Amino acid sequence: MAADKGVTVYDVAKDADVSIATVSFTIHHPEKVREKTRQRVERSIKTLGYVPSASARGLAKGKTGALGLYSFDFIIERAEGSESTAAQQDEVQDREDCELDERAYPLYVDEIQRGFELESWHQGKTLLLGSSTMSGEESVTSIAGRVDGLALFPRDFNDSMMLRRLSKRMPIVVYSRGLQSQPVASIMSDNASGMRLIIDHLVNAHGLRRLAFVGRLDSDDLTTRFHEYLAYQQKIGLIGAEEQGRLIEATPNEMDAFVSSVTTEALPDAFVCGTDQLALSVLSKLRGLGIRVPDDVAVTGFDGILAGRLASPQLTTVRQSMEEMGRLGVKLLLRNDGRPLQSPELHILPVKLMLRQSCGCGLNGGERSLTVA
Repeated sequence: MAADKGVTVYDVAKDADVSIATVSFTIHHPEKVREKTRQRVERSIKTLGYVPSASARGLAKGKTGALGLYSFDFIIERAEGSESTAAQQDEVQDREDCELDERAYPLYVDEIQRGFELESWHQGKTLLLGSSTMSGEESVTSIAGRVDGLALFPRDFNDSMMLRRLSKRMPIVVYSRGLQSQPVASIMSDNASGMRLIIDHLVNAHGLRRLAFVGRLDSDDLTTRFHEYLAYQQKIGLIGAEEQGRLIEATPNEMDAFVSSVTTEALPDAFVCGTDQLALSVLSKLRGLGIRVPDDVAVTGFDGILAGRLASPQLTTVRQSMEEMGRLGVKLLLRNDGRPLQSPELHILPVKLMLRQSCGCGLNGGERSLTVA
């Protein structure tokens, strides 16, 4: 049976051949339901595409007064989908025993969450947080059934059918992905302007011309940044339209391609990294290879996480308005008073270029910023 907005708890109960009370217990108190029964009900919920309705429960006692924020665990010690080596496992254990890796926290996700928390408190709303490394739908829909609106960081598994179902029940906000095919509010940073600020500064302030982009194009943010990296260089005559801009495909966990490029090819004037996490990994690898930053090569990041200011040298980066992104998510969810959005919305927030030591600025410890004109 195809998922649609008409699926109710009665449909689930009929399909699973149980009472509606059993369906309710399976959703809210699964430990009180026999395993075989619980599995049968969960299978029906998934097959039918049922999403528990907070607004339906509110008919008797009002809205839940809660908002949901769902993210995923971001792990930098191990590449997603790959097996870690014994050395990597030892490194992870050392970090767990000693101290937190400064690249792992706080990420931009954490700073957006803080803004979301602050605005929820300001608006007098309860906040329900969810997080998972798994690519299943159950944990997302479980939260959706207990809140009046939901914000989330989409992954491939939850940006199509599941969002279509959820967006029929309540207002939905998505971060860092422009979903123009769904009736949701998308919140992103001005990635294109940020990349233009970086290139302008490297070229005009430092006279650098041979640039290399480091990053894997596996998200809307990274893809937009790379495309603008190419387009703007072509616009200012730095590379010809027929030339392929240099791309080193790597994540913070997968730096083999980067190391290979450094050791086998001519060193560029600057590594333009798609994220701060990547830039911090690049700084570490360059240090290990005996290459000096910014003396031998400049390095820039994108996001503006705290770890960039703690790095040595301090990281030149584009700072997203992360707290404001979080606050805006709450305002958009509350604006609709629990009602689903009727059409897609795209909200793009401004960025700042933070000039620090890794590009050759602020070598005496200073910092300054440039904003989009």
